[in-house]
Amino acid sequence: MKAKFAIFALILLLSGCGREPKVLHTFQYLSDGQSTVLGQLQKGHDVKADSSSMGVLVESIDNIEQSRTAFWLFFINSEAASAPASEFVPQPGDTVEWRLMELY
Repeated sequence: MKAKFAIFALILLLSGCGREPKVLHTFQYLSDGQSTVLGQLQKGHDVKADSSSMGVLVESIDNIEQSRTAFWLFFINSEAASAPASEFVPQPGDTVEWRLMELY
């Protein structure tokens, strides 16, 4: 959870400095309303994730890996997520988007 807040704080800082994070790649799907964001992603894609004390962090989707400067983040209906992907179950029909975002 701390890592998520640190990443979003960095996004806000860069945006405030006039530097928008760059989206390098996206995956999008509609929520089935039954599975977690991570669970549904894993049903349709090859996902590598790491579990730590800060929660589950997605490292790659379909062999597109994050790097030291780009991270996989998810959004629900174009809004930043408010819970970990491994716990959050969106409403049926919500748009889930994973973005590989270069933060600096």
